[in-house]
This record gives sequence, C-alpha cells and structure tokens, in this order.
Amino acid sequence: MRTLGRQLAAIDPCDAQALGQVYRTEHPRLTTLVGFLSDGTVDAITVTWLLKHALEQGEQLSVPLTTRLIAALRDDWAWEAELHICQSIRSMKVDPSQARTLAIWLRKRLVHERAFVRAWSLDALCSLAKANHRYRRSADQALSDAETDPAASVRARVRNLRKSRSNEAFRPG
Repeated sequence: MRTLGRQLAAIDPCDAQALGQVYRTEHPRLTTLVGFLSDGTVDAITVTWLLKHALEQGEQLSVPLTTRLIAALRDDWAWEAELHICQSIRSMKVDPSQARTLAIWLRKRLVHERAFVRAWSLDALCSLAKANHRYRRSADQALSDAETDPAASVRARVRNLRKSRSNEAFRPG
C-alpha cells in the first residue's frame, strides 16, 4: 500500500492517461482507495478518479465500504474530487444509516461555484432519493430550484433527470 501511495503521489492528479495506466497495471483495491481518502495520504482528485474509473469498469463497493467512503467525505476537497464522488453515487449502495450524512454533503454542492459539481450533486441526490424515498421531497425541491440555474449544463441535467423519472414511472411492471 505504501508503494502504491508513493506512486500515486508522484502522478499529476489531472493526468487521466497516467491514472488509467496505474489502474491497468496496479489495479488498486477499492479498500485501499477508500483508505487513502480516509487518511488523506494521497491527493483526493487522484483517488476519486481511480475510484470512479473502477466503478465504471464494473467493480462494486460493498455497503460497509460505501459507509467508510461516506464517513471520509470532506468539505475541503478540490472540486474535481467532489465531482468524481457525485458522478459515482449511482453506482453505490448507501446504507440508510449513512443516507443523511451523504444528503447533507450533496446539498452543500448544489450551490457550488462549478456548474458540473452542481449538476452532478443534483444527479447524486436524485439517485439517493430513488433508493431512499425519505429524500424524495428534498430531491424534488432541488430539481425545481435547479430549473433556473444560469448554467445550461445544470438545466440539461434537470431535464434528463425529469425524463428518466417519467420513464421509470411508466415502465411496465
């Protein structure tokens, strides 16, 4: 783990090609990545990129590991790390006991200065609400509020989320 940590520390966190190479050659375990987020020894952008990439490749976080990840969320991460987490929420199974912590973290990102963070935090909040109906009202309000966001990317995400919701509502059982 220490060798991987040193290797990751030496990589530019915005160099997707180098990060992809590390993923292909080292294939870091999800437990190791979440550990790096928990202890802060490796740049969060690097770790969240690898985590997001692993989930996109079909790997799955267990509920206990997702719980550890949620406990590691920070408010002082770079926007890129926050974006990666928001984009990954759809792939996670959130324990109901951790849903509130995650919802609070996501709501803070709904007013982020970066439009993509706002858009994807909205997406993540809607994903959380789909799995835990307790957050449906909060997600509905966030969708309504985001309809007037000045950024086209946020409004497009609202349209996509509303379309997705309407398709689910009319899907034959």
